Formats: sequence, structure tokens, C-alpha cells
Amino acid sequence: MIGRAGCPFCERISREDYDLSWLNAVSFEPLNPVTPGHRLFVTRTHHSPLSDPFERIRDWKPGQEMYPAGVKDVLPLLTNWRHVNRITEPYNLILNAGAEASQTIEHLHLHYIPRREGDGLMLPWTSAPTPEEATRD
Repeated sequence: MIGRAGCPFCERISREDYDLSWLNAVSFEPLNPVTPGHRLFVTRTHHSPLSDPFERIRDWKPGQEMYPAGVKDVLPLLTNWRHVNRITEPYNLILNAGAEASQTIEHLHLHYIPRREGDGLMLPWTSAPTPEEATRD
């Protein structure tokens, strides 16, 4: 297997279980799509969205762009895929980084989620009081 042992995405990539493929990334429908057309865009190389960028900070120079490792591999492919397929529908693009942010697989991936009026999808964002507001009476 290529990638990290035990990573479901690395295992899936190793089995070539995807329907779109590029040099640096693959794309496939998630096991539980939240809307019709929901896709995952996944880096071929195993990157952790939380730890990998910090390993590269020591080499950063002023003026350089800084992205979580792998985002520069995936985002242009997703954008090009939408353009080539003439996809113009509204969508959410979500990167979860860490369990508290709803990440369930520690391998960098972007969720492309098409949106339609009345699709019923409620994103897990709710208004929460700031620490200052929480201490007010």
C-alpha cells in the first residue's frame, strides 16, 4: 500500500477506488453524501491538515503564500473540474482540520457540496457567545 497504514483514503487510493484522477489528487463520492453531487477531492500524498503546515514554517520567507500542505494540489483541480464540466451551481467548499472541526479522517481533503434551494442541509455552524458575552449577566 502507498501512503499511511490504516488511513482509509490512502487505502482507497492504493486500490484505485476513485472515479476522477490527476497527478496529485483523486476525487470520489463520499460514503454518505450530504447532497446530490457531494464529492471529496483528496491528495494522493498523505498530509495532515493540522501538523504538516507547521513542519514547513521554518522555511517560510516573507511574500510566500502559506497553505496547509496539499491544498495547492487540490484546489486548482477542483476549480478546473468545475470549469471543464460547466458547473455553475452554488456550492460549499469545506476543509475540516481536527476532530473539533468535524474532521473524521486525518488526510487532507476538500468537500465539494453542491447546494440547491430547499436542499435541507443545515451546516453545523451555530452562533456561540464569545467568552466576554458568556460571563455577562
